[in-house]
Amino acid sequence: MTKTTGMQTVKQAKTYYTKENYHQKNSEKGYFYSNSNQLMEFLGLDYKQEVTNETHFDLIEGFNPKNKEALANNSGTQNRRAGFDITTNSPKSFSLLCEFARANNQDDFLNFLGSIQREANLRMMNEASKYALTRLSDEKRTRINNIDVVWASFEHDTARVTKEGFIDPHEHTHNFM
Repeated sequence: MTKTTGMQTVKQAKTYYTKENYHQKNSEKGYFYSNSNQLMEFLGLDYKQEVTNETHFDLIEGFNPKNKEALANNSGTQNRRAGFDITTNSPKSFSLLCEFARANNQDDFLNFLGSIQREANLRMMNEASKYALTRLSDEKRTRINNIDVVWASFEHDTARVTKEGFIDPHEHTHNFM
């Protein structure tokens, strides 16, 4: 299952990224992906490069992490649209299977299951990127289709802790585009 959140402002995106250190709560690392090698090179990023706060925040604020140049007319403003979160969720049975492998120290099997989740997520994101578009801030608000995009993927194995203190197994990947 895939869920897309509404467009987030810079402030919302930064808060979400740092809230309870959610994206890296168990030392999970995020990685950059793209549908374009040219865009990755332009931004000074490598495919599957680890996400750092500085690089991620540069992009959220609309600056090129490579040279700190503005990528948009409104770069640096807190109310600009920073991006949105596309989350892929595995079925509960898959999450429970991963949890069983984790609890029984079956690392090879867990790595195999993780590779399935990563491949499914990457295929979904590559397909979703075909439909990405933007608009110019001109008088006509011209839309541009078939754009190159970059996203940061963060894998998780649990849902957020409930008010009652429960943690539910839930394999999912957040992709901030």
